[in-house]
Amino acid sequence: TTADVGQLERPGQFSSRRWRQQTRDNVLQAEALVLQANSLIEAQLIESVKPRKLVADESKTSLVRLTMQKRLGMADDLIKALGARIEELEATIRQAGECLFGLQRTWRSQSVPLSVNEQRLKLRAARPEQELVRDSCQIVLEQHRATILDV
Repeated sequence: TTADVGQLERPGQFSSRRWRQQTRDNVLQAEALVLQANSLIEAQLIESVKPRKLVADESKTSLVRLTMQKRLGMADDLIKALGARIEELEATIRQAGECLFGLQRTWRSQSVPLSVNEQRLKLRAARPEQELVRDSCQIVLEQHRATILDV
């Protein structure tokens, strides 16, 4: 049959079924070796820790103490850095407030002359047609308005 022909092996070649089986066997063998190595390592660690338990506890305590001291030092440094940053931000906020106050004062000082100027321009625009001329007074009023708005 054709199925049997596909299963036939040539000398020196593996069938896919045989290759799969050997790969599975090799993987299982590798897993068993890993488990065996892990159990040997665990047994060795247990044996090495038993006689020195007191020394190990003292070294662990000192290690924890050193770690805590390092972390507390880092926390202190962070607190100092944050305090400095807060002071910088407060100074910046104060400066921004002073600038805002100056801008508001300047705006208020310009709003009155601007409203007077605009009122005069409106009154001139409301004149009869015969009096609607662009004279030097009109030009000065327009320039003054532009200057106030530019400031």
